Amino acid sequence: MFWKFDLHSSSHIDTLLEREDVTLKELMDEEDVLQECKAQNRKLIEFLLKAECLEDLVSFIIEEPPQDMDEKIRYKYPNISCELLTSDVSQMNDRLGEDESLLMKLYSFLLNDSPLNPLLASFFSKVLSILISRKPEQIVDFLKKKRDFVDLIIKHIGTSAIMDLLLRLLTCIEPPQPRQDVLNWLNEEKIIQRLVEIVHPSQEEDRHSNASQSLCEIVRLSRDQMLQVQNSTEPDPLLATLEKQEIIEQLLSNIFHKEKNESAIVSAIQILLTLLETRRPTFEGHIEICLQVTEENTFSFVGYNTENGTITDQESTGDNLLLKHLIERILEAWEMNEKKQAEGGRRHGYMGHLTRIANCIVHSTDKGPNSALVQQLIKDLPDEVRERWETFCTSSLGETNKRNTVDLVGFTGYICFFSLLLVFAVYSEKCIRFPCGPVSERALSGRPLASYLPSWPTKLKEQRGLTMLSQSLSAGHGKEEGSCPEWFWACPADRRPPARVGIGWPPVW
Repeated sequence: MFWKFDLHSSSHIDTLLEREDVTLKELMDEEDVLQECKAQNRKLIEFLLKAECLEDLVSFIIEEPPQDMDEKIRYKYPNISCELLTSDVSQMNDRLGEDESLLMKLYSFLLNDSPLNPLLASFFSKVLSILISRKPEQIVDFLKKKRDFVDLIIKHIGTSAIMDLLLRLLTCIEPPQPRQDVLNWLNEEKIIQRLVEIVHPSQEEDRHSNASQSLCEIVRLSRDQMLQVQNSTEPDPLLATLEKQEIIEQLLSNIFHKEKNESAIVSAIQILLTLLETRRPTFEGHIEICLQVTEENTFSFVGYNTENGTITDQESTGDNLLLKHLIERILEAWEMNEKKQAEGGRRHGYMGHLTRIANCIVHSTDKGPNSALVQQLIKDLPDEVRERWETFCTSSLGETNKRNTVDLVGFTGYICFFSLLLVFAVYSEKCIRFPCGPVSERALSGRPLASYLPSWPTKLKEQRGLTMLSQSLSAGHGKEEGSCPEWFWACPADRRPPARVGIGWPPVW
């Protein structure tokens, strides 16, 4: 029988492991080393669990490979080491999670100067992430003992792999209480405040982007968790901190900083938009957090109704700095567009949005539920800004609205015209074109068309919707009395269809 034959081909790794002097690199040079590790090859696992082998695997990940090596194979051993350590072998996870010397060796990668090697950083992040998910209590306790862990995360936040590690720390821990402990710990370390400080014009673009993305993901993850765990007794401390007044104030301050930095502005706006996302049930229909900056550098909440484009107020004191900056930005962008078009350039693509925003402000000023408030806020603007705004509303904005209205009416007129033609065609019950002109049923004294065609075949009588009759009637092409069919002269003179050759009116639909 077939089971008498040994068809299993032993791996070359087993042969190498029988040697006493086999080295780790020799095993890593084998093509099937990863497959054998994931297949729980007992001999291979026992070899990799040796203290010296685990130390070498960690060293490959955190140490820069020699510069004189060929670029194609330079990161071969770091890559294979990472794959071996993250192959999710329980014995290896246990050894790494319980051996503090190995954890310290792995942690030492964060002590390097910025910027980190992005490839090695990805290997480090991947290994530490799987340890967090498999050994959460041991790893979190180890990280808490390191007083500089959050400082190092902030230091290297410009490296995307370190940002991923921070998010893994929030998502890989599934038990509710350990996860809540991690959130409280990170909140005590002021991780939110530190990330917001990075979104500043003085920082680098990579740090702006990664800090902004981290904060946005924290908001989304926290809100999703709140929806999934409805009976949670403790609120999410990171989300609560992010929604605080001083954090929003800092973000707006970064946006309106005198040192203009596009990356910082975009990153801060991205965070604000994420906070305003309508993913929570309390945000149905309205955005309730449009912020008003007052003279005392505090905020009062102003609601913006997304349904009718009006501004509502709950508390209002002092100058509306946000409205001032918005109006100035509208005027500046409009003038830039007009200058570009005057030089022969194309119209900016955002002008439609700009027009709508300006019209919303005008609508809130004239007819909004708090028009008196908005009028007072505009009145309190600097004289130069207020005069420019009033001139803009009466001239440029008014002309644009008038032009858009005229164009809209013209377009609507075309639609109505063609709609009427379509209705007329349907109401006319399918005109039938004859050689001597088009005839409809209603044009023939209201009598059915087939009754005027007694000599026609029955099949043609039934096909009253034909647009062309049989070529057998081609004899009646002329305008003379004898050249048209008999039914033509049977029709009363005042209801007789025009006897003309070619395309008549109304056209056949």
